Formats: sequence, C-alpha cells, structure tokens
Amino acid sequence: MTIYNIILNLFRYTIFPLFIVVLYFFKKERAIHLSKRLKFKYYNPDQDKTKKNILIHAVSVGETEAVKPLVEKLLLEGHNITISTVTTTGKEMVKKTFQDRVDHIFFPLDFRKNCIRFLKRIKPYIIIMAETEIWPNFLHTCHSLSIPIMVVNGRISPESYKNYMRFKYLIGLKDCLDIYDTLLMQSDIDLQRMINMGASDEKTMLMGNLKFDSLIESENSKSEKNIDLELKIPKEHKVIIAGSTHQGEDEIFIEVLSELKKEDKNITGIIAPRHLKRIDEIIKIIKSFGLNFILKSKIKDTPSENTDIIILDTIGELKFIYGLADIAFIGGSISNTGGHNILESIKYGIPTFFGPNMFNFEFIKEQALKFECGFLIEDKTQLYDGINYFLKNPDQSLEIENRAVEMIKKNKGALSIALRVISHYL
Repeated sequence: MTIYNIILNLFRYTIFPLFIVVLYFFKKERAIHLSKRLKFKYYNPDQDKTKKNILIHAVSVGETEAVKPLVEKLLLEGHNITISTVTTTGKEMVKKTFQDRVDHIFFPLDFRKNCIRFLKRIKPYIIIMAETEIWPNFLHTCHSLSIPIMVVNGRISPESYKNYMRFKYLIGLKDCLDIYDTLLMQSDIDLQRMINMGASDEKTMLMGNLKFDSLIESENSKSEKNIDLELKIPKEHKVIIAGSTHQGEDEIFIEVLSELKKEDKNITGIIAPRHLKRIDEIIKIIKSFGLNFILKSKIKDTPSENTDIIILDTIGELKFIYGLADIAFIGGSISNTGGHNILESIKYGIPTFFGPNMFNFEFIKEQALKFECGFLIEDKTQLYDGINYFLKNPDQSLEIENRAVEMIKKNKGALSIALRVISHYL
C-alpha cells in the first residue's frame, strides 16, 4: 500500500493536473467528468434522513442492468439508494432505469482524501459493489470509517486474475480482500480465483448470476411492438441480427449475410455496432459487398424488399430488437473484447451464436453451451453454416426456445441469496 500511494500521489500532483488541462482542450466532457470524480460538493441528495442509505457501485451500463432487480427490492423495503458509476453512460442508464427514485454519483478516483470526502458526504450504511472492484484506498477508508462493504455478482476474468496476481504486493491484495465483509461470486471458477487471490473461505460464497434474475420479459413486450412497427420488415423475411459488434466482426457478418441472400432473398440483416462512431466504416463495408442498407433512424415507410441491412444507429433499443429476430450473433466475441451479454437474445429463445472470446461472460457462456441454446463459432465459415442450418430447419428453433427457458429457470435465485446476506447488515 505504501508504494501504491507514493506512485498514486506522484501521479496526482505532477502528471494528472497537466493531463486534465490538455484533455480539456481535446475532450472537454471527459476532462469535466474526471474532475467530478475528484470533487463531490455538488452532491446534495434529497433523502429521508430516517432511512438507511445504501450505496451500490455499478461501473457502467451492464452492471447497472444486472443490479436492477436488487435495487427494486431494496427500494420496496424502504431504503435510500445511491448508485455510483464510473462512466457517463452508466449515469444515463441509472437515470433512465430508476428516474428520481435513486440518487446518482460518480465513483471517486482512488486517492485517500478523495475517498474520505466521498464517503463522508454520502454516509452509507452499507456499500454493495457489483461484480468485482478492488480499489485499495477506497477499501481502507471504508474500514477506517467502519462501513460494511460486500461484493455481489462477483466475477474475476482470466485477464483480471492475471493482473491482480501480478500486482498483489503493490496494492496489498490480501489486506484489501480481508476488508470485504462478504464476497458473493457468480460461479465456482470465480469463487476459486477469489480465494486464490487471498480471500477468506468463510467470507466467500457462491450466489449465481443476477443477470438471470433481471430477465423480465413483460417489460419488453410494448417496446418490441413499437420497434416492430418502426422497422416494418416484410413479414415473410427472416431477421438475422449482429448485436454489439466490434471492428472486424461487421465484415464477417456482412459477408455471411451476402452469401445467405444468394440462396434466399427473404432475409433482412440488422447490425448494431457497439460504438456508433463506426457507422461510416460499416457503411463502406456494406457497399463493398453490393448490399443495400438503411439507418434505423431514417426509416419512415416500409423498407423495400431490396433493403438488405438495417443499421441500428439509436441507443437503448438493441435488447428489444433481439425479440424481433430469428437468429442472433453477439459481437465482442470474435474480436478480443470479452464478449457481451448473450442472455439478451437467448431469453427470446432464438439461436444465438458467439465467438471464442467470451471471458467477460464465462459462466453465462458455459450455461448456454450446457443447455444447447447458444452456439460457439470460431470463424465466418462456422457462422455461415450455423445460421444456414437454422434457416433451413426452422422447427429446431422451438427446441432452442424450450432449452433457453429451462436454462434461465435453473439459474435464477441469485437475487434471493443476495437479499438474505444483505439483510444481516441492515
């Protein structure tokens, strides 16, 4: 910890101020965002002082969506909830999901005085960290202020595990893990990695994955119908979607779609890039294959039968559009990104393909393979063969749907475990 703080303080008082100034001229919003993670004087929550305040830390969008059922239950119990995020997109998701029912604040940069200021302003009764966050100064400040802190939905990716073990002496990893009161992990692999890192057996427990408990189809039905009307894809068309794609994956999907359409014209593809700034690049790829496209935001009338691909250039609609698809490919899994949440498509019972790099969703991937409702592909040839099989054997989709329902049913229950443990601290 001593070396860690020496390095951190050298950075803060030398490089960091200059970095903020330079960043301000090139990415003003990013500079302001980092400044907010240093100062919390504008955080004045309008909360009932008679209620206990629970701080839930959810790094970004995915973590915020995962803890939604937990937050809803805690709100029903009458607690004040403050959710912290690291990203601005996480903040937007918090506001969109919970409106004014919770407070939001950006998580502090890991400088000791910064952490003290943050915690004294919020005054949390307990802190719940979604997935796994190990910030030494934040944890030691919690300990010095006698604030209980726990992890829910904990996971340790292979890359994170490697890095934690590499720098375990620098950050005082075992001391940090000893501060946690409880560590609730997603899978046996995550649990074992946490113990190998130095966590106590008594504090580390298996809970499953909250993402299974967050699958509430009834919330989606109205939005799906609205989007269906907006897209107006011909009824006789099969819809194949590539969701959350990264560089290199769009070209694979577009080439596969081009080959499939040579055999069957009644296919519409949808591409939802993870980052909208890549849309111009995707358009060039589509044109290089001689295919027609339309941006989702530009659809006014029914797309002609000659529209080959719809590019999703809107935010927050992908999880609903999966419900309109017949087959899905989930991006970030062929590129070395770690994958994205395949449950968003699997929950609709549609055949879902993903590449080998799913290290951010190991447990969900293994469950999908076990129940045979998700399919691993290595390259574009396997993606073509897999999609083509289900296009020619549509009766198999019903079996996929049944297996998906069974998988979700078997894996629910993490929420009740988390609530039971949290209740001991309230």
